[in-house]
Amino acid sequence: MDIVIIVAILVVVGFITYLYLDRQAQMRRQRAEEVRRQDNEARRRAEEDRQREDELRRRAEETRRYQEQQQQRLYNALTVTVADSNEIVSKLPSVLSRAGGSLSTAEREFSAGAFAPFWDAVEDAAYWLAKYKDYIDKLNRNAETYTRDVSQFSGMPPTFQFSVKDLPEARRTVERMSAIVRKGQTNINFATIYEQRKTNKLLMAGFSTLNDTLKGLEYRLNASLYNLSVSLSNTTKR
Repeated sequence: MDIVIIVAILVVVGFITYLYLDRQAQMRRQRAEEVRRQDNEARRRAEEDRQREDELRRRAEETRRYQEQQQQRLYNALTVTVADSNEIVSKLPSVLSRAGGSLSTAEREFSAGAFAPFWDAVEDAAYWLAKYKDYIDKLNRNAETYTRDVSQFSGMPPTFQFSVKDLPEARRTVERMSAIVRKGQTNINFATIYEQRKTNKLLMAGFSTLNDTLKGLEYRLNASLYNLSVSLSNTTKR
């Protein structure tokens, strides 16, 4: 009887021990699983952080390349604008020279009493002076474009190498033309066809008649030169 009891006790103790050890094993497995889960979560977060950092670096690199390309485009645009302006400035002496040559022709035709050729030469001079004004207007537009572009440029830009004071003076040519025209207007033989002058050359220059040209040219030219002076002064403000 005592043996049976002892055996029973041993069985119970063994079962309890088994349950305890099994519970301990389960807890160890659970802890190990939790450690693996936490390790996997840490690796996942680390991977997400790495991907975010890679994305930030990629975006930063794209932004840097875009800014470099934008700066290069601006530099190229500024270079073209300055080069175009320098080319226009180089043409101005020739334009005034052609206007002056036409006025010399007008003087000769007046002395010869050639009515139509006289006004043809005056009209030709007016055309070249209007061409001079158009070039000044183009320089003004270039200066405005330059000011816009240079405000976005962070490097050392190409610069305009001239000012309004450096441009060939058109005032004397305009005054000379006015004096020659006055001679024609006060001569009845020349004045009879003065108001009738209307040609494609003047229309292309933005005027309807020779009279319209002579009345508006000096004012428009002075306005264009003033606007250019203002625009050029703005190119140096950054």
